[in-house]
Amino acid sequence: MITVLAGCGEVTNPQADASASAADAQQANTTADAADVAPDAMAPPPDGRLPDPDAQWIPHTVFVTSRVFGANFGGVTGADAACNAMAEVAGVTGTFKAILVDTNQTLQDRIEITGPVRNVNGDTIAANATDFFAGTNLSPNNVADTGEAFEEPVVAWIGASNVNCNDWSTSVFEVNGGLTSPTNTTWTKLDANTACSASPHLQCISQ
Repeated sequence: MITVLAGCGEVTNPQADASASAADAQQANTTADAADVAPDAMAPPPDGRLPDPDAQWIPHTVFVTSRVFGANFGGVTGADAACNAMAEVAGVTGTFKAILVDTNQTLQDRIEITGPVRNVNGDTIAANATDFFAGTNLSPNNVADTGEAFEEPVVAWIGASNVNCNDWSTSVFEVNGGLTSPTNTTWTKLDANTACSASPHLQCISQ
């Protein structure tokens, strides 16, 4: 309440008092709103840095497809389409790319990581881009788009620049697939010999 001395008495200013109360209420609401912001939106990346000063810190969803695919995808874009089709059927939101390469690009060219990598159940697979690409401090990527965990390790297409089933356009030759269960570099690199005529799974990640 604002009080003004006027002669021998005191005069109060109700309007000023009401304005002060409104300001206090607005400040309280602002504080409450800030407290309601999701922790992921406010917290910095686990490694304390962003790849780009203007980039947002966005978690990525990763899954292993619940069905298998032959190597003749029609290129990496065909594999990306398969990932997005599987995500849509399973109700997993986001735009996905296959963790897959061809002769024209590396995995770092295709996949951008700006936050933690988590499976569809919310479990962290890789805390940041460094762990994802280097294969350090990983948890097994063994959960399907449906949210179910594979009981046994499964083989997924990953390829490399020199073994990729003719840029994923043929079922002839042999290519190396990768196991989805390791917690080292083999989850995105070469591990298990697999014929191009075989039908492993795909690993898909949101972008």
